[in-house]
Amino acid sequence: MPSGPSDTRVLVVTTGGDAVSRESDLTSSLAARLPGQTVVRSSSTAAEYLRELGPTVDCVVSVGADPDLIRTVSETDPSIPLVVYGEEVLCTHVDAVVPPSASIDDLAARVQAEVSQSRETNHLEEVNAKLTALSRYAKRITGCETVRDVCDRTVEATNDALDFDFCIVALVEDDRIVPYRSTLPMEAERPIGIGEGIAGRTLRAGEPQVVADMQGDPDATFKERGFRSVVSVPVGEQGVIQVVTKEADAYDERDVEFLETLAGYTNEALARLEREAALRDERDRFHAFFEALPVPVAYVEAERRGEASVREINAAYERTFPEAADALGADAATAFPTAEERRLVSDRLRDADLVDRKIERPVREEGSDSFTVVLVPLERIGLSASGYLVYVPEAVPTDESGTEYSS
Repeated sequence: MPSGPSDTRVLVVTTGGDAVSRESDLTSSLAARLPGQTVVRSSSTAAEYLRELGPTVDCVVSVGADPDLIRTVSETDPSIPLVVYGEEVLCTHVDAVVPPSASIDDLAARVQAEVSQSRETNHLEEVNAKLTALSRYAKRITGCETVRDVCDRTVEATNDALDFDFCIVALVEDDRIVPYRSTLPMEAERPIGIGEGIAGRTLRAGEPQVVADMQGDPDATFKERGFRSVVSVPVGEQGVIQVVTKEADAYDERDVEFLETLAGYTNEALARLEREAALRDERDRFHAFFEALPVPVAYVEAERRGEASVREINAAYERTFPEAADALGADAATAFPTAEERRLVSDRLRDADLVDRKIERPVREEGSDSFTVVLVPLERIGLSASGYLVYVPEAVPTDESGTEYSS
């Protein structure tokens, strides 16, 4: 009984002439032992067949050891395994020689071994090619500046790098799963409840769902166009990536692994955008607080190991100090008039603890005033450093209602 992949195609090349009858018996016996399709061509038409249909052929068997025939066949498509059933021949593109003394069973076994090895090699080459293509998309996806762009690049990767035809990226919004980017028909691009469909099942399980035939899956939400196979992978807790096809049982573990890798890039990009949005909100809230403080405050920052400069000042700083306009954007060495302020920034900005100094500094319309200046260092990022200089006057300020502010 033949064993092996049923889609195997083997081309048997015969020499013809006086050996026609013997070769016919041999090819019939070989075909009976091989899975899939066995195609027989004579030496005069074999090369033409390979030129036209070479990519569909898994192995070529040359019956006989005609050097010219073997050379022609091998040079037409060197990527196809070539097995010679005959005496030893000198040809660099021959993968195996089975002597005539061997049985047909031995020949069939050798052909199947060559097919298996070739398919494994081709599979590994395909896997490596997809992984390489997918890695190129990693930077494109993780560098996106909007959620929409992340989803666009993700769908592009499923098509260009992984060769999937139909894909959808859907993200969680409140209690719904909302399509953001899709190559599916329009009727499939509709929001569903957080617990609905194969997408909802994927998020509940927190792991990929492989469906051999969605037409029989009770959770499937779109079946109108006859889609069958589905792979649905979670993008963290933020959504799902799904690929579908009209062929049943079309996806394997490797497809799942590819999509999980892609989902990792997508999740990283979305998480970064979420963090950045949260930081912007926090910064905006702090800036509002910074502006509303009744005491002078200056924000200073040093890029890596460079000198610190004044990046922001609040309204109270501008009202209090006459040189405020010149300080903004200036180096700390020239922005601050007292040696104590300059030393605080140069010596202690990269420290973790608060530190303060007593200073005398000119103020508007009143000559000079006494302050306790407090350096509040912020968390360092890399080799950069930043912090706030908060100026607490000796006379505690009050707001318009008379409420005192304390340090």
